[in-house]
Amino acid sequence: MGLGQKNKEERLFDVGEEVKVGTEMKGFEVEKKFLELEEKALYEVLKGSCMDELTIKKSTKPSASVYSEEILEIIEIIKGGGEDLRQQLILVASKLSFKCVIGIFDLLNEQRISGLNFFNWLRDSHPEFHCSAYVNSLIICNCGWLDDYKTMFSLFEEFKAEQTCLTDKAFGFLTVFGSCKDSLMNSTKKVVDMLNEVGGSCCGSGVHGLIEMFCCLDLFEMATFVIEITERTASRYNILIRKRCRAGQIEKARAIIKEMSEFGCSPNTKSYNYLLGSLCKNDKLEYVRIVLEEMRNKGLNPDAITFETLVYHSSSRGQVEFASEFMNLMINVNVEPRSTTHAAFLEVLLEAGEREKAYKYVIDMSAKYSHCGNTLYSLLVRLNQKKGDIMAAQNILNEMIDKGLKPDFGIFIKIVKQLGKTRRKSLARDLRMKYSVFYCSTKANNSLSNSFIPCQG
Repeated sequence: MGLGQKNKEERLFDVGEEVKVGTEMKGFEVEKKFLELEEKALYEVLKGSCMDELTIKKSTKPSASVYSEEILEIIEIIKGGGEDLRQQLILVASKLSFKCVIGIFDLLNEQRISGLNFFNWLRDSHPEFHCSAYVNSLIICNCGWLDDYKTMFSLFEEFKAEQTCLTDKAFGFLTVFGSCKDSLMNSTKKVVDMLNEVGGSCCGSGVHGLIEMFCCLDLFEMATFVIEITERTASRYNILIRKRCRAGQIEKARAIIKEMSEFGCSPNTKSYNYLLGSLCKNDKLEYVRIVLEEMRNKGLNPDAITFETLVYHSSSRGQVEFASEFMNLMINVNVEPRSTTHAAFLEVLLEAGEREKAYKYVIDMSAKYSHCGNTLYSLLVRLNQKKGDIMAAQNILNEMIDKGLKPDFGIFIKIVKQLGKTRRKSLARDLRMKYSVFYCSTKANNSLSNSFIPCQG
């Protein structure tokens, strides 16, 4: 390793404890059951996605001229109040889209109008909005714009009783009225104190939402402040790590992990999954082993998300050897691959012309994980069809049906149609006849009369 490369590595990883870079990754002890991670977390790790379009932005509120006539009419009704408020709202707002509700609260905030009566009517008349964390957050934000902390506290207690939650959309008013750092910190602490006093789901989700919001606005010092005055937990620090990793700020993400350890808050596997995803996304695969070794030294086991991240990015770059290495390690430590991991690995093998290896992989994995046989074979069929090898796809379909494995219907019918278009109608007919066995079985078991192909004989 050259001096320049060595210095670069030390600079990138000088914030954590010293780790040894080994040529082999061994010693992981895998628990029998892993914590399930949300699909959104996987998407974040693999794709580095940005927050959705509804995330609070540090921009000025739109002028009334951009609001629809429907929203403007509803605002006038709310401003008028009166005993017939609910009846008037029913007449003009019997059907409301989520986007429209957001627009109404935006304009209420802009004009400093209380949305409490509208909120109560909305929850009573539109069941889809009742106990909605997002709608709950909109009314909390409205209270903040009006400096009505008494009503805000009452709503917190109501949400706690209903066991409903809040999101980052509840606290956008803080950055509007926090003209300086001290003012923002004082307002934030006031909200946190209220959440702590109420407790329950409202408190946990509210603190999470505060941290999320400040991170979205690049106010990481404020996000850290919230953690400091509440509780230092891995899940809260992980919000900061995720945001830093999304922005490709790897050294800052590592600094957060170091800070966690210094304050006695141990990072977890998810903390490192975000870091690994960012390393891969930013073409720093050479540092992956360092992070994996550090995980092992801290007694953290890689999970299915960890390996999918590594296999996905290796495969997307056509690095068959890296992908194979991670797949082998995954199997050796007894972590079952997800279907998307199988798909990524099979695709890179086929792209590299390793058809026999791809076929053998499906055979071996189907034997090891019998419940995945249908999925694995169907994936291989789909990938061959995608590459234009219709005959290979047809052969695999025949094989899996002969083994009693029912193919994915979508890919099956696609192959049948393509065979028919390429003057291989006899092969298409044979496949249909073979596939009919699954419908015969269904008919026998469930007395169904609308089978895809009538039972023969």
